[in-house]
Amino acid sequence: LSGQEQQDLSSLQGARQASFRRSRLWMRRCLADRFDLDPADVPLAAPPGAPPTLPPGWGWISLSHCPDVVAVVWSSQPVGVDVERLDRRLAAAALARRFFAPGDCQELKPLEGESLRGAVLQQWVAKEAAIKWQRGTLAKDLGQWSCTAEDHTARHAKGRWEVPVCRIRFSPWLVAVAGGDGHIGPVCLA
Repeated sequence: LSGQEQQDLSSLQGARQASFRRSRLWMRRCLADRFDLDPADVPLAAPPGAPPTLPPGWGWISLSHCPDVVAVVWSSQPVGVDVERLDRRLAAAALARRFFAPGDCQELKPLEGESLRGAVLQQWVAKEAAIKWQRGTLAKDLGQWSCTAEDHTARHAKGRWEVPVCRIRFSPWLVAVAGGDGHIGPVCLA
């Protein structure tokens, strides 16, 4: 970890501290492999609660994690990633009503129970990956992105952006990648 990351780590506690340490070490290892560098030499800026960044010319990086996995995506183009457990419990109907675009909710109307939860999760990971691609925030942008469970493109209502989205099932996780340079390279989750 960099000096700044060590300092950031000391300000965190418990599970948040462990998650921060694990994710920053993994990002550094992945980028070190990509650029053939020592992990300590990777010019990564990744403060807690902010999207990780690299200096101009180094490409784009995105990070997502849940309790048992860290996903890191790098691209020469803007990119976003989200990973969630396939068995994640959520109040699917309430979440969709509150945060999803009307067209996305229309797709969900005939669904109930496990089918509804799965479809909401499919939409959620795509939208969160798109928000990370945009460098936006969930609070401000979740309701602005539209991406049905089967759609391969996310669309932003106000920004008029469209971004390709790829969803991948790695049981027990669901991963969504938005943007990037048009292909998905080596996949490794830790």
